[in-house]
Amino acid sequence: NTQVEWSVPTGASITSSGNDFANVTFGTGSGKVTAIIKTACGQDTASVFVKVEEPLVPIIILENFDETALITRGFFTGAFIDEAQNPKKNEVNSSNLTGKYLRDAGTQYDVLTYSTNAIRDASKFTSGDEKLSIDIYTDAPVGTTFIVQFENSSMANASNYPAGRHSRYQMQTSKQNEWHRLTIPYLDRPDASVSAASVNQIIILFAPNSFTGHTWYFDNFVVLGQSLTGSQGAALPEGSKIFPVPVSDVLHIQLSQNEKVSHCYVYDAEGRIVLSENGANHEELRLNVSKLSSGTYTLGILTSSGIWATRLISVVTP
Repeated sequence: NTQVEWSVPTGASITSSGNDFANVTFGTGSGKVTAIIKTACGQDTASVFVKVEEPLVPIIILENFDETALITRGFFTGAFIDEAQNPKKNEVNSSNLTGKYLRDAGTQYDVLTYSTNAIRDASKFTSGDEKLSIDIYTDAPVGTTFIVQFENSSMANASNYPAGRHSRYQMQTSKQNEWHRLTIPYLDRPDASVSAASVNQIIILFAPNSFTGHTWYFDNFVVLGQSLTGSQGAALPEGSKIFPVPVSDVLHIQLSQNEKVSHCYVYDAEGRIVLSENGANHEELRLNVSKLSSGTYTLGILTSSGIWATRLISVVTP
């Protein structure tokens, strides 16, 4: 004879409920879903906090095997094949080239290591404001664990875990021998002493704590974040120039004070990447925008020292 009274945050509504469930449609606000439980023995309250997150879009491509990556491969335990042919294209991944990794069955914690300066503020990943996304194709069983680890390379080594490990992100595969796109949620902070600005190494662990030798294809390893439309980001070094604006064909991006262009992205009004270009760490990048439709776009610039700046640009094409 239990009776349950449900309550939800402002902006949310209960579409259906019973004594053991509630279906809730949320608005834009986060908050607690609360159940007041009444029985002949008295009353109790149970609640769960639900965070409503803004939609995230790709803002940085770390590696897609079609362009120069923002991460540099280092040590790996198993066998790696760069720019491998896509084993079976589908609507999730139709790229010609991917990464192929053969896990070492004799190693309990097989690792693939990358260095990078593209992780500017790792606290955005632990808070959920930014997330990692990756396309996976593997013959490993459904539910196999996959971990991404952010580290400071000067603090972490193979024998001193958890030292130097800023944070970990974990997911499980949901398909076998089929491409599927996975957003990797935050797991934990092994070493709270590592600052969010000092992450310079990414570790990928395929099926950690196992002795398996499955094959893993991966692609489109990207950072998801808030739409950059209208965002101004950090300031570029004084004397830097972006011209001409409006632009019809080639946009010149010139940095000063020994700063170099690492990568550039152009985002449409919905925050989708419509153009990307590797700057090859040159002081000037010439970005051909002639294939874009006329309109206002957001230009994202990643410098060699890790500065991330965004500017609005107007494109006027014939």
